[in-house]
Amino acid sequence: MSDMDQQALQRLLEYIDDEREERCRHIIDEAEAAANSVLRDARVRACQVVHRVVAEERLRRAKAQQKIQADVQMRMRGAWFRLIRRELDQAWPELREAVIAHWHASPDNRLAWLHSTLEVAAHSLGPGLWHVEHPQDWQMLEGAPVFRVFKDQHEALQIHCEPEAQRAGFRVSCGDVSVSTTVDGLFARKARIEGLWLAMLHRKDVLTLPASKAGSDD
Repeated sequence: MSDMDQQALQRLLEYIDDEREERCRHIIDEAEAAANSVLRDARVRACQVVHRVVAEERLRRAKAQQKIQADVQMRMRGAWFRLIRRELDQAWPELREAVIAHWHASPDNRLAWLHSTLEVAAHSLGPGLWHVEHPQDWQMLEGAPVFRVFKDQHEALQIHCEPEAQRAGFRVSCGDVSVSTTVDGLFARKARIEGLWLAMLHRKDVLTLPASKAGSDD
C-alpha cells in the first residue's frame, strides 16, 4: 500500500472516530437531559406528595385538637352547670325563707304584696266575686287601703277575704280561675324562676366558663 493510500486510510479512521465520539456525546447529552427531566419531575412529584402529606397531617392534628378542646369544653360546661345546679338546689330553701321573712318584715311589704297580687288578678280574673285567701295571722284591716282603692277602680268587683293555713302571700280566685302569690304558688313555677335566675347570672357573666372566656314550667 502506498503512502498516499495509508494517509487516506488514516484520515478515514480518524473521521470515523470523530463521528463516533460526536454521536456518543450527543447520545450522552440526550440521556443526561432525559435523566435531569425525570429527576425534576420526580422532585416536583415528591414535593407535591410531601406538601399533601404535611397538609393532611396538619388538618388531622387540627381536627384532633378541636375534638379535644370540644371534649374539654363539654366536660367543663357539664361540671360548671352541675355546680350551678347544686347551688340552686341549696338556695331554694334559703330563698323560700327569705320570701317569708320579707312578708313578715313590715306592713308596707305586705301591702305592696297585696297590691301586686290584685294587679295580676285583674289581668287574669273577670269581674264578680273575688275570694281572697290570706294567712291566718294577717289582719284584713291592714289591707283596707289597698282594697278600697282597688274597688274604686273596679266598680263591679266584690271581694271576700278568707283566712287560710298559708305562711305568706295571697290567693285570689273567681269561679274556677285563681291567681296565687303564696309561697307555694310562687315556688310552683320553680323551673321558670330558675330559668330567669340563670339568665340573670349569664348576663352578669357568672356562668361564663373560666377557661372559655374564649325549660318552661308555667
